[in-house]
Amino acid sequence: MRAILLLLGSSLLCGTAFAADPPAAPSAPAAPPATPQVAAPLDEATGAGLAALFTTLCVEAFPDAAALDARMAEKGATAMTPEQVKAVLHDDPGRGWLLTQNNHRFAITEEAAPFHACSVRVNTPAGVPNRALTGILGAVTAKSGQRVSSPQVMNRNDNPLMGISAVIVQVSPPPAGADAEAFMAFVTTYRDRTSNAVLFVENRFVHQIHTAPAR
Repeated sequence: MRAILLLLGSSLLCGTAFAADPPAAPSAPAAPPATPQVAAPLDEATGAGLAALFTTLCVEAFPDAAALDARMAEKGATAMTPEQVKAVLHDDPGRGWLLTQNNHRFAITEEAAPFHACSVRVNTPAGVPNRALTGILGAVTAKSGQRVSSPQVMNRNDNPLMGISAVIVQVSPPPAGADAEAFMAFVTTYRDRTSNAVLFVENRFVHQIHTAPAR
């Protein structure tokens, strides 16, 4: 699990291991084009929908690309344009979809190996507490039958315009051929530079399987 632990620390600092890392010092924070703001705060029903979508796509289908394609087709998702994918994954290779469900618009991405990851994200005016994220991820990982670590909570609030809270659950053993696997939830709060009011909150669930390059 050493690879996952190292990557988790670096992702909170620079975002290289995970999709949609925010800019270091944004002059005017704004939502990525692929994940527009929704109309209502994330309530219990929406949280359950986010967990269900993540389970269906990123736990049951991922990492099988064909299975993920089939699930997205069944749900009528729209493929992201290359520009939209880049806005979310930046320079990391991958693909993505947009899906409207229960009046919320979700963005789903699959990042290519070695940081092979499936993510589901949605923007809301307000986020959800860490304890809720911990419970959702615990239930998701329990279905896999793998050993589940105690949730780790990491926070970064050095940027007054952007606060990050992360919950990480490691699982073992990893899939055949991989050296680490983890489930993660990120809540990123963006604030207005002048008023300090919350502009929006990005809620993101991630399933990552890391495979070290062959030597």
